[in-house]
Amino acid sequence: MIADMIGAGLNTNCGGRNHIGIDIENQIVRWIGQTVGYPQYASGVFVTGSSIANFMAAPATGRGCAA
Repeated sequence: MIADMIGAGLNTNCGGRNHIGIDIENQIVRWIGQTVGYPQYASGVFVTGSSIANFMAAPATGRGCAA
């Protein structure tokens, strides 16, 4: 239930404005990057499920973006 609440909060329609959901997502990505030792310029994105995650990861690995 808590995961659904967090997911709903981060999965907001943020078209063209400055929303807190974007700032929260960016901060969490920075924290995770620091925890696993990625460089400061590393970035990331939250997605709604594994299908879209795989869809987004496939082109990145083909370009040599993944470690």
